[in-house]
Amino acid sequence: MRAVEAGLPPGKTVRYGDRANRRADGGAESPSTADNLQIDPALLGSLVHEVIERLDPSRPENLGSLVSQALRAAGETNHSALKSAVEVCVHGYAESATAREIASADVCRRELDFLLGWPLGESRTHSAVISGQIDCLYRRDGRWKLVDFKTGTEAARDPQRALDHYRVQLILYALAVREMIGTLPESVELVLLAEKPARVEFRLTDGAIAESVARIDSAIEWLRRG
Repeated sequence: MRAVEAGLPPGKTVRYGDRANRRADGGAESPSTADNLQIDPALLGSLVHEVIERLDPSRPENLGSLVSQALRAAGETNHSALKSAVEVCVHGYAESATAREIASADVCRRELDFLLGWPLGESRTHSAVISGQIDCLYRRDGRWKLVDFKTGTEAARDPQRALDHYRVQLILYALAVREMIGTLPESVELVLLAEKPARVEFRLTDGAIAESVARIDSAIEWLRRG
């Protein structure tokens, strides 16, 4: 989130929304089972994303193996509290309606990298390029849906606050999707992963898009003036 709120250096590619920036942003929060056990919340978020990316909801018996593989790759095989926290989020997701919808999608793209020239518009000179990674974009029944996952009970306890916090990020991702497929996604959702996941749909209004674009424009101009 910091890349957008603080501004984008002109003429430079800025990573935004990928796993590296999830760690830098501190966008993940630990579940209640690990709140006081010194778990790196960004590492938790990265591990949960990795497991979800590989998960086949029709084979829930593989969850334990996927969690162990992710922990082993991260060098965290002896961290029992971290393992429990990851399992809470992943099990909650595996049993959710979101997981079932994604599993039945006609087309599904996960961890989708993008480059978005800024300012928007083919006829404009781009002073910056925003690069990032969308968690999930899928098409079901002819409708494109964009989903962004966040971990943690704090966000799940107050979904509207979380939605407001990630507003600019979600709009930025939707604009990137428009560049890819020629139209905005029909639905944009924030899925808050915890023991009981919450899903919050964000309405892509013209006003919300214009406000976010103006914020990014202002941040770039502020940095340009030094």
